[in-house]
Amino acid sequence: MQVIDSVRAISNSEFLRTVYGELPTGQHGWVCSFRTSPEGALAEYWNGRAYKGMKEQAALIDRAGDDNAYFSVAVLSLSDTGQLARVKGAFVRLAALVVDDVQLEEFVGRPTWVLETSPGKHQVGVKISAGDPDAGDRELVDRVMVQLSKRAGIDPSGNNCVRYARLAVGTNTKPAAARFKHRLVAWNAEQELTLDEACAMFSIDLDELRAAPQAVPSDYRPDPIVRSTAGIPEGSRDQTIYQYACSLRSRDVDRAEAEVLVLHRAAQCSPPFPANEALKCIESAYKHPPGKSEAFRKAPAIDPDTGEVLEHLPLQPVSLRGVGQGQEPATEHKLEALLPERVVTLLSAHGGTGKSLLALSMAVALATGQPFAELACKRSRVLLLSCEDDDLVLRYRLDRVLQAAGLTDEALGEQLVVYDMTDQDSVLYASGRDGGHLTPQYEWLRQRIEHHQADVVIIDNASDVFDGNEINRAQVRQFVRALARLVRDRNGAVLLLAHVDKSTARGSAAGSESYSGSTAWHNSVRSRLFMAEEDGHIVVRHEKANYGPRAADVRLVRLGPMLRPVSEHATDPAAGIKRDIELMAVLKLMVDFEQRGERISTAPNQPNNPYRLLSSEKQFPRSITKSGMNGVMRELERRRFITKREDRTANRKVVERWALTSEGLHWLESKGAPSAPRLRHA
Repeated sequence: MQVIDSVRAISNSEFLRTVYGELPTGQHGWVCSFRTSPEGALAEYWNGRAYKGMKEQAALIDRAGDDNAYFSVAVLSLSDTGQLARVKGAFVRLAALVVDDVQLEEFVGRPTWVLETSPGKHQVGVKISAGDPDAGDRELVDRVMVQLSKRAGIDPSGNNCVRYARLAVGTNTKPAAARFKHRLVAWNAEQELTLDEACAMFSIDLDELRAAPQAVPSDYRPDPIVRSTAGIPEGSRDQTIYQYACSLRSRDVDRAEAEVLVLHRAAQCSPPFPANEALKCIESAYKHPPGKSEAFRKAPAIDPDTGEVLEHLPLQPVSLRGVGQGQEPATEHKLEALLPERVVTLLSAHGGTGKSLLALSMAVALATGQPFAELACKRSRVLLLSCEDDDLVLRYRLDRVLQAAGLTDEALGEQLVVYDMTDQDSVLYASGRDGGHLTPQYEWLRQRIEHHQADVVIIDNASDVFDGNEINRAQVRQFVRALARLVRDRNGAVLLLAHVDKSTARGSAAGSESYSGSTAWHNSVRSRLFMAEEDGHIVVRHEKANYGPRAADVRLVRLGPMLRPVSEHATDPAAGIKRDIELMAVLKLMVDFEQRGERISTAPNQPNNPYRLLSSEKQFPRSITKSGMNGVMRELERRRFITKREDRTANRKVVERWALTSEGLHWLESKGAPSAPRLRHA
């Protein structure tokens, strides 16, 4: 067999064009791709999408070279219940017979392709002639799949007529495979066989399978969520059968087919579970839509290569190899310091402060790779979900943002995609009788992210997409983790905007928390920003940073419909002089207090906080408000005129205070202030 390079030799769209052939109206293939490890991947990752070979569809699957990329071995149509899904009821014909883990040295025959899917493991595929009547016999094809599974010594449950197989170009992201790139070992595009001929290559007699009884074989296990019903205590049989029915419903198994499988399983119980009770379990499972019951929400793990539903999640311990020898940083940032990759960042503010406008400005900076307020941006594909501003408002604001940056829509290209959700159901997470659950809109968003290959997802606003209980820690944590899953495996980032009320906004200015609801909002996100108005400016404060130091405050000014960094806007030159006078006055007072041995606490809730101590002095600028004092101290710290320092009190308690730096004293002198006495500065 000739060894070739699959990346240069053939694309996924070319591969699929060969395997599926010309697809008539009403028929399609099916593909699926994702970057997370297939071991333990959530069920929604495997949903996939119809494939007809359209230009956009082909371009999308051809970009999946770094993903686990799969195709269905069957040609499909709408199911007999009208579903557009990869289910048996949609089966039209078998397009390819695919067998995994074939020992090449023992294999005899000329297949259509041989694909190395992990080191030393090969998948062999044979294209099946479209005109072969056996290829359209669903029951016969299923029997072939079961027979192949028995020969390989694996469970046949997921190895059915619509199973997934790996595509020519892709990456096996299982930990054991070490991100192995698929390698096409042999490619014979012209080779196609009948199902009978293909089965003979694997020593399967198709005539024997045709003559097999119609009933479900006693050793056929259609879903390993129930590994064995024998020996289950009588008090547990109803729950076990019900969970089994739910698992079938969650995978879109037709109800008629589910009845056959569930009744077969019920009869295997010891003693047998009554058929009428089994039918009640089916009725209950199929009465509720997916996502409501515990069985739906706890989707079982699925084997990556066969689609087999597993009883236990195949968790693996974290590898510690190489630790202590120098590791790369765990997380980089899309927007310097503020927006870490692979996690959710929360941006909260009182309504009307300018969150949406700020998010749109960030989106443009990220999409074009231009700095945002002097912070570096990594050029990214951005998807913005706007649940508050409609398309007219979005276009107007975006026009102003681009004009201010000296850009046109051509600079955005396909880097920025905006969805107007103001008239749509935008709820991604909802609560019900059984707790919280993800909605179909969450799956829609996941598919949009994959379709656009988005690196950054901006959601405006949390109140529109989270319909759970904001003070319920478990629901908040589930929601935030679900958002992180959308981008984690593509090293993306999520920016979630959230409202806070006036009292919360005022509280944050005084040093309290700047979010509403459960502390899980603070604990679950890895980065948190707060936006507030102070002294005529809008300040974006970095209040939590798990993956690096917190960034200095970003000070913005509103100019009409625009937000611009203070250093960039056209302002009265006297404004800068006024600010310097304020800072100089505060520094002089700090010198006086330090000379007298009076500590100025860094904690705003302490009686010796900066505003409490300094505002009582005659020289204190009356233009500085209580809420604005925090901004003054942060600016002095950002300019390295002051720093935080730990001291011990007489009873040896550690306290933190503000201390002047040598840079601060030198700046005072450069401004013509009288030489300060020698101080124990930082």
